[in-house]
Amino acid sequence: TQSASTKNVVVSVSGNAVIIKRITLQSMSMDELEEQIKWEAEQYIPFDINDVNIDVHILEGAHPDPSQMDVLLVAARRDLLNANLSLLQQAGLSPAVVDVDAFALANMFKVNYPELNDMGTVALVNVGHSSVNIHVLRDGISVFTRDLTSGGGAFTEELQRALTISYDEAEQLKIGGDENPMTMEVEQVLYTALDSLSNEIRSTLDFYMSTSTDGVIDKVLLSGGASRTPRFADMIYQQTRI
Repeated sequence: TQSASTKNVVVSVSGNAVIIKRITLQSMSMDELEEQIKWEAEQYIPFDINDVNIDVHILEGAHPDPSQMDVLLVAARRDLLNANLSLLQQAGLSPAVVDVDAFALANMFKVNYPELNDMGTVALVNVGHSSVNIHVLRDGISVFTRDLTSGGGAFTEELQRALTISYDEAEQLKIGGDENPMTMEVEQVLYTALDSLSNEIRSTLDFYMSTSTDGVIDKVLLSGGASRTPRFADMIYQQTRI
């Protein structure tokens, strides 16, 4: 582990304790929106409004009627935020910004792939150890987010169970490489686990396409350590044909 001198950090959160809604309101200034959003938010958030932190972002130009505007409403339960902030502070770090995984993912995409920002509909699929963040952008504007509560850790656990080996040994087999060649037995176990998760991802993308106005996803971009699992990208293509 390397030490870092920087103490100010940026973190992000996701999961069932985070609610993201795209809502339409009468056009107003950001100052007016911040004054009113607590009352507007109550009808969209399934938690006590006093138990969440709320933030909003106006999607400039997203609504065709100039008298109305589309707004991204984000609410995160305070107990989740406090747990994360407490952990950082115990580590001697100072949280400067708390973001949402899906939006952090979109920010990284916009910085690294500016040529794709206004080229149709792109699904960003971030496959981590214990969750998958899915964020669909249409011409650079957020139109859909969803978090799945499974990830690459399930691949490791399936290998551990099926082959009766330690977690660390299973992790090395999952990663593969010259020192851990992929045997037929390992490949079969991985295939089953990959098929299960890629099915969940396909179902989520199918839901977006069935409920969106254009019903199209032009590209899928994968990120996250577990997305590098051998054959995972091929499996996503087989499931989605994107």
